[in-house]
Amino acid sequence: MGRWKIPEREPISTSNARMEELYSSMESHITNQHVVSRAVLKEFAAPAPDGRGWKLIPYDVKLLKHKRPLGLKGCGKILDFLVIATTSAEQMWAEVERDIPAMIAAARAGTLHQNSKLLSVARDCLALHLVRSPRYMAAHAEAVRKTLDGFRDFAIDKWRERLTKAYIAKHSGLLPAGRESLGTLVDPVIDNWQQLDSSGLMARADIEFMFRRVRDTFAPVDVQIWHAPAGEEFLISDSPCLTLRYNDDGTEVEPHVAIGDSHTVAMPIAKDCYLALGDTSKDDVFVSSNVRLFNQLQMRSAFGHLYYRPGSNITRSVDAFFSNSVRSAR
Repeated sequence: MGRWKIPEREPISTSNARMEELYSSMESHITNQHVVSRAVLKEFAAPAPDGRGWKLIPYDVKLLKHKRPLGLKGCGKILDFLVIATTSAEQMWAEVERDIPAMIAAARAGTLHQNSKLLSVARDCLALHLVRSPRYMAAHAEAVRKTLDGFRDFAIDKWRERLTKAYIAKHSGLLPAGRESLGTLVDPVIDNWQQLDSSGLMARADIEFMFRRVRDTFAPVDVQIWHAPAGEEFLISDSPCLTLRYNDDGTEVEPHVAIGDSHTVAMPIAKDCYLALGDTSKDDVFVSSNVRLFNQLQMRSAFGHLYYRPGSNITRSVDAFFSNSVRSAR
């Protein structure tokens, strides 16, 4: 993969303005929020025995347990994933999700590269699932924590002269006694950020801006479609989109690297079809070893659950993988 052209982050003033706008908006709250689009989940499901809807087998990666079959509404969701301005967020995701079924159908049929609109949908599908994920939300929370932990010392060192002048003006000419005195001017800023973070506003604004940045980053990159060999299939996790970096000879792969350090971004979009970005357009068939590799990457990436169709032989692969993982951890 060539160098990614990642847009700059939005100015703080823009982010603050958007948080203020989201805070003042009157939106009904949506509790059940899918982090994996139902249009994608359907492609891994099987028709229910009674002919009513589609079913998936969820595998709980914490309990190491296969659960009873569930419909699409019960899978790939996180309750209150976003806690504020959820209606507008769902509307934003819907702009991409409404065209995902047509994109997947074209990818499976081998005609995706003949349709520029659906190629854009494919890239946007990757951007959506990379950002709207528990993995990204965990990374956001950790970044906020680290920023807040170090901001007091950073601000005092960087803006000491400005803070000193502000302190003197505020305290009628009294000189600050030291760093702690200057820190009293920084603490209200930190308190405000902590309140914004606790309210969910910071995460809601950040996920929106990041989605747009990632979408723009992926826009010029070529799309690759990889099909499963006959008789083999993919599964999907609740954090399905992966950034991947290969070692020098391509024999090993490291998932969840920063976009700028990755060689590709990929996710399964059907039980027989994988979507990726690359240096060149492709529509090809995986070898069996790659099917196993990418299924194991999904297993490693799951936050809570994996999903596959009832009756699939993939059950044995899941049991074997987690059985080996438990033994290795001992």
